[in-house]
Amino acid sequence: HEKGEAIDIQFPGLKPKEYLPIAKWITENTAFDQLIFEHGNSIWLHISSKRNGVNRGRTMTMLKGKYELGIKCYYS
Repeated sequence: HEKGEAIDIQFPGLKPKEYLPIAKWITENTAFDQLIFEHGNSIWLHISSKRNGVNRGRTMTMLKGKYELGIKCYYS
């Protein structure tokens, strides 16, 4: 965020499981370094892309401060 290489996106009115096809589209159609499906008091997608260097294309899920590889939805 501080370097202008990341953004958090929320979609008011969407259910958590409705974020999954959006995350899938992003992974299949954009260059990104990390896409993290973050679960907290609310949910959002964190997307980062490096200006310089190689984007890893890593997907992760965060729940209660713990990260795991891949995109998973813990709320319905």
